[in-house]
Amino acid sequence: MNYKVSTFKFFVSNRSGEKHFLANLPGNLDFQDLFEEFCKDIFSNTKRFNENGKDKSFTLRNPHKINKEKRCVFGRFGAGTTGDPVDINDPETNQTNYSVNSLELQDRVLNFYAQIPKNKQEGYIVLQRKSTHSIQKSLEDCFNSFLLRKGFEGENKIRFKLASAPNFKLMEKMMNNGDLKEVHLHRNLIPTSFSELFEDSSNSSLGTTITQLKFNKGAVKANIKKVLSNIYGKSYTGDDQIEIDGNFYDEVTFTFYLDKVTKTFYVNDKSKIRSEIDITSMVDNIDQGEIPLDEFVKISEKLISEIA
Repeated sequence: MNYKVSTFKFFVSNRSGEKHFLANLPGNLDFQDLFEEFCKDIFSNTKRFNENGKDKSFTLRNPHKINKEKRCVFGRFGAGTTGDPVDINDPETNQTNYSVNSLELQDRVLNFYAQIPKNKQEGYIVLQRKSTHSIQKSLEDCFNSFLLRKGFEGENKIRFKLASAPNFKLMEKMMNNGDLKEVHLHRNLIPTSFSELFEDSSNSSLGTTITQLKFNKGAVKANIKKVLSNIYGKSYTGDDQIEIDGNFYDEVTFTFYLDKVTKTFYVNDKSKIRSEIDITSMVDNIDQGEIPLDEFVKISEKLISEIA
């Protein structure tokens, strides 16, 4: 079994989008205290809602843990979702022990670890991922509903938001040692006829033309990897275009594979890079198929140290 997590930055902003310092929210509230209250609330009151046509539930499996000196909160979320019918079979006989229908909630245990700096506007949270169970949106929605119930509405409205925080050390390792699988060159131009495409005279902004480079095993890619590394290291804003040998593109994406992990990189809009990490090789002990919480904390602290 593989074990995966996603790393996120989080912040709290007002109606104008301005971020608050986490230890000084409106009303002189500390986010650490607010998050602890939220954990107590969802442990006592399982949240039930519909997301993308599926019934879901969100709670804590056990009371959360907190280290006030290190300003961290951690524990195990319980996330349920309806899905395809599933038969649970005996591993020895393959006889069906019981069946789960499409209306029943299939629940998963998902570890979490939140680091809440005192004098900063952004914190970090590591969320475990499992097949069909990604809880980023559920956590955001449930926490923002909690804020509304606390009276943060109207002129006093504040919002909790998660943003991907990719591990750039891992990404650098993938770019240096990984296998380049494909490259996509995007131009925000589309031809009005095939002849315009073949003549490279597209002049419409009603779509996107994508040139794909897909590499077979054994293809020579060293020169292309060097160019990709160079353009990826630059910063782009707004309508900036990416230049490659005198040609200009609106976006360039490329995909690397390393250690059973595939990751797609975006040169222009780096916020689209997914922050999922396979931590299987970092896990030393497993307890009934789950990562022990104390071990998850150590792994999370290491991951956060690499992105903070």
